[in-house]
Amino acid sequence: MSGAVRRSIVVPSHPADVWGALTDPERLRAWFGAGVELDARSGGEVRAVWPDGARSVGSVELADEAARLVFRWRRIDGVGFGSRVGAATRVSFELEPVEDGTTVSVTEEPVELASVVETP
Repeated sequence: MSGAVRRSIVVPSHPADVWGALTDPERLRAWFGAGVELDARSGGEVRAVWPDGARSVGSVELADEAARLVFRWRRIDGVGFGSRVGAATRVSFELEPVEDGTTVSVTEEPVELASVVETP
């Protein structure tokens, strides 16, 4: 991914209901397009298994109930020595109450991973 992808939509539901669709694994699987597990708290794990067999793994950076969910993850294709690891991205869901329901803004953007520094 070379740049950020952003989309917004108004959903005719209260932010608390939209939050449930983002964070309850059964509801999330119904619309997400992958088998997904999500521990919706800061530091919680995010895992998805895509229809093509690839996986995405990561962790939640921020979970502000009914307002904002942010996680980092990366895609892994294959297994073992033949696997390919994709670039890390940050996915952010922002929920804003509006007269007709909730504006859901989604951004996915590339991020740098923290580097590991070895000490002598």
